[in-house]
Amino acid sequence: MEASPGLDLPVDTLFSSLLNPRHSTQPDCCTLGASVAQFSCVQPSIPVVPVHAVSVLPTKCHFATSPRGIGIVHRTVSASPAFGGRATAFSARTETRLVAKLHFPGNVRLAHAEPSHGRLGNNLELFFMAIPNVGLWRQPQPEKDLSLDDITIVDKSLLKRAVGAMAIGNAMEWFDFGVYSYIAVTLGKVFFPSANPGAQLIATFGTFAAAFLVRPLGGMVFGPLGDRIGRKRVLAMTMIMMAIGTFCIGLIPTYGSIGILAPILLLVARLVQGFSTGGEYGGAATFIAEFATDKKRGFMGSFLEFGTLVGYVLGAGCVAVLTATMSEQSLLSWGWRIPFLIAGPMGLIGLYIRLKLEETPAFQREADKRESEAHSTPKEQLRDMLVKQWRPMLQCVGLVLIFNVTDYMALSYLPSYLSATLKFNETHGLFIVLIVMVLMMPMTLGAGHLSDKVGRKPVMLFGCVGLLLLSIPALNLIRMGTMLPIFGGMLILGVLLSCFTGAMPSALPALFPTKIRYGALAIGFNVSVSLFGGTTPLVTAWLVSSTGNLMMPAYYLMGASLIGIVSVLALHETARQPLKGSPPCVGSRSEAHAVLRGVRQAAEMDDRMPEATARA
Repeated sequence: MEASPGLDLPVDTLFSSLLNPRHSTQPDCCTLGASVAQFSCVQPSIPVVPVHAVSVLPTKCHFATSPRGIGIVHRTVSASPAFGGRATAFSARTETRLVAKLHFPGNVRLAHAEPSHGRLGNNLELFFMAIPNVGLWRQPQPEKDLSLDDITIVDKSLLKRAVGAMAIGNAMEWFDFGVYSYIAVTLGKVFFPSANPGAQLIATFGTFAAAFLVRPLGGMVFGPLGDRIGRKRVLAMTMIMMAIGTFCIGLIPTYGSIGILAPILLLVARLVQGFSTGGEYGGAATFIAEFATDKKRGFMGSFLEFGTLVGYVLGAGCVAVLTATMSEQSLLSWGWRIPFLIAGPMGLIGLYIRLKLEETPAFQREADKRESEAHSTPKEQLRDMLVKQWRPMLQCVGLVLIFNVTDYMALSYLPSYLSATLKFNETHGLFIVLIVMVLMMPMTLGAGHLSDKVGRKPVMLFGCVGLLLLSIPALNLIRMGTMLPIFGGMLILGVLLSCFTGAMPSALPALFPTKIRYGALAIGFNVSVSLFGGTTPLVTAWLVSSTGNLMMPAYYLMGASLIGIVSVLALHETARQPLKGSPPCVGSRSEAHAVLRGVRQAAEMDDRMPEATARA
């Protein structure tokens, strides 16, 4: 048989990664710029031993293609000790024959063999699938067929309780956190009275940003803890800590009473808030994602940000009412304390709601595995997480960057920008933001529902591209300084932000497997928020003050949108799919049976029409 010139490859890593049954099956093990092919190799003289044994790994492999077609495009190899007792299936996309010459220690030559005889015994028979210029990988079959017991059937009443509790709890938590930004101008006068208005705003937002410095620490503590002891208990801890930190802000004496100690106590209370918030979003998003069904995870997850908006609306509404009904002297004297003191009883209500919940089905399924891994220390688990999950964590950081930069710019910084920089009436500015956030509530739910239909990526990409194109027009409207144009500019940003608030709560948890989902998401989310999101008001205020360019907020948003576009394009679509490390999740037994029928029909089609399946 005449073969075309081939390709020599070192294959220590190739065979140890592709053939070791313990290795994950990702299409990034080896790049092979050759025609798609299926081939087998027979080793007639050396007994079969486990393929991960170094003594039988080849040192070099020579590939050469032949124009002859092999006809067989699908094959299942029987379970064999060489494959760890697992059945392995490979498919090819063309009918090109591939000749392989593998060099083992001792110069053992492996000759080409037809894949139809199916001999194992003393022969080492290998089947591969390759996609041109992409990769070559092993694709193991499941150790057992999917059964009804493997599918999670979520009780609808439990699902509603879980989603409602997370939304309500998140609303209470973000009321506490959001009040600070809405009353920032007043707080600047209370705690930094000697500075000019611009410096007061920067100092107040500096204290605001300081809380974000400890958020990654909170994520590193609460996230892995939630993966070990449960999501419910950790979320109860974060709720009560946030309530205590916010309540204490309302009790701090003013600068006129205790001097420099007042802003120091404010900073300490903010650090408590930031530490607790480090475990909030990752846990709440994980909780809803693990309770939600695969078909409606986007819509259910959007209720988390719906709750966030409710909290922001309550916070903004409370501050707006105070500024509208109280004199400036009364507000500076004692009125500013009211929204912070409300946090105490609200925190107790949220704590009660969360303690009444059950653990997520996905977390309960991991119970046996967690017991077998109990010997691992938290430090070792954290190190393994950072080493093995660095790629999805980078994706998480990029996605959260565009999400939170837009969020904190539109809902935290711009209200203060209107009053302190554009000299727009503070009360009117707060009411505009309030109306925009109320309109964002149904838009967030709509974006979540849409992400279940068309996918997470298209929805988020629309938001990123929209920010790139519309940030300057939106800010030009805001700078006009009158009610209607300001509302129009804020509404544009609100519509684009809704693309993220609707899709992110379901897209982010899907990046990680169940056993580390809370920890990995909490760390990745909070690192991004600390570096980019929470610092947005401070950095933007400094840029505007130092350059005198009032368009800096738009430029900042455009820069973030470019990073967001790259992050979204690099994301794998996860809509209507099970979470990593979890079986399918449905809402009824009829849906479970439909899933099983679909799996069986797909398997039968593979067996009966392999060529059509391969082409599809």
